[in-house]
Amino acid sequence: MAVPFLDNLDLPPSKPLAVEDGGTGANNAAGARSNLGVQGYDVAFRVVGKPAAGAVVAEFIAPRAFTIAAALSGTQIKAGTAAAASAAFSLRKNGTEFGTATFAAAGTVPTLAAASQTSFAAGDVLRVVAPATADATLADILFSVVGVLA
Repeated sequence: MAVPFLDNLDLPPSKPLAVEDGGTGANNAAGARSNLGVQGYDVAFRVVGKPAAGAVVAEFIAPRAFTIAAALSGTQIKAGTAAAASAAFSLRKNGTEFGTATFAAAGTVPTLAAASQTSFAAGDVLRVVAPATADATLADILFSVVGVLA
């Protein structure tokens, strides 16, 4: 679903943009979930350039309750420049890690892991933290974390 008002939106680097799909998007995953009676709630952001060691690369405060599936199912992450070595990003809810996105050496798409689904209430904070040791080449990373409204 095209969102015309977003086409000319100038967002600062590494800042999140939440997109709630109310069920009108027939050509996207959130729309497909809505057609099944589940309303999608996706959080998207980008990291421009190489993230610094241990840097918080994104923060998002939930305006409403939503849930992220186990194994981060449906989430899409891709780097513009591949990692030189293994690099693991930590996804955290209110400071506690619930998932990881691990890039392999020479990889541009990470392996995603989350032991269980994670529910966020309004006011909870989703943070993504870069690896403790900065990768020499990993850069320009796009994140689309998929959730559903509670």
